[in-house]
Amino acid sequence: MDCCGGKHHKHGGSSEHEHHEGSGQERGFSILPIVIVVLLVLGFIALTMVR
Repeated sequence: MDCCGGKHHKHGGSSEHEHHEGSGQERGFSILPIVIVVLLVLGFIALTMVR
C-alpha cells in the first residue's frame, strides 16, 4: 500500500508541474535545441551533397 501511495504522490506532483505557467517556458526551451540540431543536420547534409 505504501508503494502505491508513493506512486500516487509522484504522479500528483508531475501534474502540478505541468499545470504551472513555467511549463510553457520549459516547452520552448526543449524545442529550441531540437530546432538547432535539425538546422545543423540539414546544413551537414547540404555540405555533403555539395561535395
